[in-house]
Amino acid sequence: MAAPQEMRREAHMSEADPLGGVRSLLETPILDEHKWQKVPQIPADGILLDMEDSAPPNRKADAREKVVEFLSRPDYFAGRPVLPRVNSLETPWGEEDLRALAGSGAEVVLYPKVRTSGEVREVEAILRDGGSRAKLFVIVETAAAVINLADIVGTGAVAGLLFGPADLALDAGFAHFADGDLFEEPYYYVRSKLILVAAAARIPVFGIPFVPDMRDLTRVKQEVIRARRQGFTGLATFYPPHVDIINAVFTPSGEEIAEARRIVSMYEASLASGEAALSEGGHAVLVHDYERSRRMLRRADA
Repeated sequence: MAAPQEMRREAHMSEADPLGGVRSLLETPILDEHKWQKVPQIPADGILLDMEDSAPPNRKADAREKVVEFLSRPDYFAGRPVLPRVNSLETPWGEEDLRALAGSGAEVVLYPKVRTSGEVREVEAILRDGGSRAKLFVIVETAAAVINLADIVGTGAVAGLLFGPADLALDAGFAHFADGDLFEEPYYYVRSKLILVAAAARIPVFGIPFVPDMRDLTRVKQEVIRARRQGFTGLATFYPPHVDIINAVFTPSGEEIAEARRIVSMYEASLASGEAALSEGGHAVLVHDYERSRRMLRRADA
């Protein structure tokens, strides 16, 4: 079996897409030394450095200091993308987190519990005031963010989205689990809106494999497969055994890649002969099939 470092897909950071090629994001409490020491061995494509949920109020400054320290040590992450998550500006720690990151060299900043486009502009202004050109990813986990999502992304400052279903359920007042499983209905609209807004803006959107028992890997795989089919770019998790599942599901199989190459070749040959569609075995191969295949090949090559 390959070593974890060999199993990772190389993530290509670019100005347009700072998480290009990333399938999996691992969130690990930076203040938990036991868990933190395992990060280099876990084959996640990107690492989320948390200053928010996993840091109690009396240790926020400790978490901030440690995040800034490790941002100066990219070798610890083997060159993988790193996303430091700050506290929101509604808290006593948010502005200081952002100002610390502005001088840290962070390439991406993850901002939680966003509500409005004005808040996004304020976050961007603080980062730019400190000389940072970091890309901003926002976590959609409030009712206001769902309602204002097009305006939030429309600021032009948002380079990607992450869905936070548990905090959204809390903020909106609906149950997130019922009868031993995910309470689906409230999430249909939210997931669809996230995916469509992200697609329209040409930015990545990450979800979470949200299940009642995170140790139930069969159920987790079902959720991961569904997320890929729905159009999510990848998924984040705080439970390391999920990472291999996410990577496998979000990696096109050899058969899928071969079929995509065949469709692209066949369709382009048809175009060269003056035909915009073709039929194979009674199945019409249209521009939609061609573009979907091209997208899969771009993703596989990322």
